[in-house]
Amino acid sequence: MEQRQGEQNNTHCRAKRFYQINDEWFFATREQLQVGPFASLEEAEMQLNFFLRHAAEGIQAG
Repeated sequence: MEQRQGEQNNTHCRAKRFYQINDEWFFATREQLQVGPFASLEEAEMQLNFFLRHAAEGIQAG
């Protein structure tokens, strides 16, 4: 079971966000968005980090 950074117990399960279809990579969000395709897993991870930072900035501004 994967944990988020800083979580102390394993009661929360974090689903895998990345998946591959053919040679293209995607990630899924909690909002049920499927984002991609990306040429590599590394690119998908980078774009997910950008997505999460952007979402956090929107929450702080709201």
